[in-house]
Amino acid sequence: MTDLPAVLSQAGLVLVEFWTPDCLFSRLFLPLRTRLAGYYGERLSLRRCRLQDGELSASPWGVAGVPALVLFQDGRPVRRWVGEVHVSVVIHAIDARLAEAGTKSTEIVP
Repeated sequence: MTDLPAVLSQAGLVLVEFWTPDCLFSRLFLPLRTRLAGYYGERLSLRRCRLQDGELSASPWGVAGVPALVLFQDGRPVRRWVGEVHVSVVIHAIDARLAEAGTKSTEIVP
């Protein structure tokens, strides 16, 4: 598993993808990750956390299924998605958090 406590100790926005190798939707998220990284650059940190069998119920981040995306701000979870999610929903949540922090957002056309 990724060392999430270390990653989440940094200030700012972090989008973590919780995944398993056998989950089709987890594999389909890769192009979205690449796109988000290109648009947001240093304003958003993107991480992946591979879950092993039996880890879901013990997850301290409230992950109940995969694939799951959790948006953290300053180490606290502020938004969660489980299953397939449209890119515009994720972008809206990221832009809202950046606006609250006073950081200029990027307009992305899905």
